[in-house]
Amino acid sequence: MHNIYDINVQYIVVFICKFRDICPSFKTMFLCVQVMATVQKAIENLARGAVFVEQARIDETIYSHEETSYRTHFEDVENQGIYWLMCEMQKFLAASGRWVNSDVTRDIMSIQIRDITTRSNRHVRDYIILRDLQKILYKVNVDFSMLKERVAPRRTSRR
Repeated sequence: MHNIYDINVQYIVVFICKFRDICPSFKTMFLCVQVMATVQKAIENLARGAVFVEQARIDETIYSHEETSYRTHFEDVENQGIYWLMCEMQKFLAASGRWVNSDVTRDIMSIQIRDITTRSNRHVRDYIILRDLQKILYKVNVDFSMLKERVAPRRTSRR
């Protein structure tokens, strides 16, 4: 299910686990601080996306009697995608003695977006939610790729 976002989630988790082991050995703590900030920001952005995905899943559950239901798809997105990745990042922060600075609540989603009853409008909303979630995950992937380059820059061969 992770492939749905065109993101290498396994790579991010492996990077976090490896970074946890090598962080104390850095000569400068700036990079450690940068990694912690990147992980915290990623968790906050994923949490924002999770609020919207949760509402889409709730609506798909309520209206599962309809011809087309994406309930199981949204459950997979939540459980095998967003929450799994956020959990791995939270474990990394906890092992480093840090926590996410802010809590994201359901209040970020307006009632007009939350209470959509027509199927076509719900499906448009849900499409936009998935599209924006993909953008969040792409940004996380780019941020971690940049960190990877800073932690272990590519070696160029000398001739």
